[in-house]
Amino acid sequence: MKHILLIAILLLSISCTRKFYVAPEMAECAVGTNSSCYLIKNRLDDNWIMIAEDIKGFELERGYIYKLKVKKIKEIDDFGQLRSAYSLLEVISKDEYQGRSAMAQQQDATSTEYDLIEIVENDDNLDIPVEDLVIQIDRQEQQITGSGGCNNFFGKLIINDDNSIEIGPLGSTRKFCAKKEVNQFEDKYLQLLQNMQTVEVSDDEIIFKASVGTYIIYQEK
Repeated sequence: MKHILLIAILLLSISCTRKFYVAPEMAECAVGTNSSCYLIKNRLDDNWIMIAEDIKGFELERGYIYKLKVKKIKEIDDFGQLRSAYSLLEVISKDEYQGRSAMAQQQDATSTEYDLIEIVENDDNLDIPVEDLVIQIDRQEQQITGSGGCNNFFGKLIINDDNSIEIGPLGSTRKFCAKKEVNQFEDKYLQLLQNMQTVEVSDDEIIFKASVGTYIIYQEK
């Protein structure tokens, strides 16, 4: 029985560990914020992807690309919420990076910033209690990031040839918002955003649509 338990623990430990490369600099988690997120990839020829998780015990020195061995863990944040993070097990390699910056690659011509203009649900305009809400769409990476009013969000955005779209699942930071109306707006906004089904793109606007009378309008910055 003890041997079976030991094997189970060992298998669980192995399944929770992974190896990945870390970019030589961090990226802005969402447009217009001061928070930074790691960029990682599993293989050197993959594209960089942004993660929201922290890497405990790791300190990034800009200009170096790392290969790390980490373990996925759960921790309690400052607001008593359970969240995922990584714990550093080993720095496998650290090499000086000579190419273009990871942020420059991430913010190529395929990436566009938009201001939130209007949210309509069932033909009723939603009150937007926060100004200057921005999203960033990266068509090459099929990624959308932005601010919900208090927290930053990020996730997949797939635009198909027939203008149908798939958004999410969206992840977000877990900062506590002091104003109740901002919390309520953010929850509604992200819920609606993930339910959008089609997109219309003009010279300076992008409109996500769900059912008739429900849509979100953004204007290119």
